[in-house]
Amino acid sequence: MPRTLSAPLVVFAMLLALLGTVVDWLSFPLSTGLPGRVAGPWGPVPAAFIAVAGLAAGALAHWRGRSRLAALVYCSLAVFLLALLPRIMFAESDWLSRYMRDSTARSGLQGYLAAIPEPNFNVEPTLEYLTSFEHLGERLQIALATLGAGWVLAALAVAVCFCALWASPRAPSRPTTLLALGLPLAVALALALPGIVAEVQHLAGDRELAAGNAAAALEKYAAALQRDAVLGESQPFLAKVARAHYRLYGDAHPFSRLHLAERDSLERKFEAAVMHLQLMRGGRLPASPFSKPMRAYADHLESRIQSGRGIAWGQRAMPGLASARYEDALRADAGFADTAYYRASTDLELRIDASARWRLDALTGRIAPRPLQADLSATTGDAWRQRRDWAAARELYRKSYELDELQNYRAYKALSGS
Repeated sequence: MPRTLSAPLVVFAMLLALLGTVVDWLSFPLSTGLPGRVAGPWGPVPAAFIAVAGLAAGALAHWRGRSRLAALVYCSLAVFLLALLPRIMFAESDWLSRYMRDSTARSGLQGYLAAIPEPNFNVEPTLEYLTSFEHLGERLQIALATLGAGWVLAALAVAVCFCALWASPRAPSRPTTLLALGLPLAVALALALPGIVAEVQHLAGDRELAAGNAAAALEKYAAALQRDAVLGESQPFLAKVARAHYRLYGDAHPFSRLHLAERDSLERKFEAAVMHLQLMRGGRLPASPFSKPMRAYADHLESRIQSGRGIAWGQRAMPGLASARYEDALRADAGFADTAYYRASTDLELRIDASARWRLDALTGRIAPRPLQADLSATTGDAWRQRRDWAAARELYRKSYELDELQNYRAYKALSGS
């Protein structure tokens, strides 16, 4: 490689990429299976790891004077990294749904476990707790939080390597340079364009709804949803669709029931809210692009309402009524790990030990942050200790301490006998 500014830039880029791998490695146990990872022989591989390998190949080609090959390698890496962002924002509907469910469960469990004596106060870097999104700004926030600093550092490293290539006396030709720069941006824009157009239609629908034109708003919302299916995972978007139906049809339309349920839930009229949701879900929905996401949202909303009612009964020391509400919540939507844990906790209170063990075992791996896993294990250990099942309690305390050894006072005290 010529002795110019090029060599220091390549070294700096490699250091950036290696730092990205360290950041990803530190957070990797908390974020397995995310779109920022690609499948490898040992499971999902963080994007920064791919970037290090690619940058090394590009630097070698550059050192040997193969500037076109180096440009091709760097261009391929840029396409790979930049394509991840629109993929998460616009193409991963199932993943986004799982993300928001996980965020909802984590937030609920943290509040639930904070009331126990000596909770685990260790703070560990995790995904941001965004439980819903409305416009592209929130989706971008989720995507960047998911990809993390490792992805950002890897992208910067690729940009620095491009600069190093062009700073070299053996820089590629102008057409090669323009192609290497333009192709990643073109691919990212092509992937994002349908979502951007859908966002414009979504905002137009918001303006029509604010102006009282419910029919026009629904046309805009339907067009946006057809262009961007991920909008079907947006609770605020579906709430606006329900409100537009209510304004246009009153309570005669099935989707209007969802608006009435939202309103009654905010007014703490939970039984009325559940009734509206069950009427909507029990009837025949019209042929509409909204039907499938609206039914899923009705299931989601009933599950959260029933789960909240179960917590309220539990706080009144009525585990039987709490258990019934948790069962209703899981029947509506079984995808929330926090509700499954609350249900198992009531089984422990009611001394239905076999059911509690089965439910707790089924939760293994569904909750990512290690401090939360540690608290769940320690809380369950407390229950077995009250039963004088010392072996089961000790095993759970040991597991809790293995999950998190930092400030895990509950497990430490229990294992030491203090």
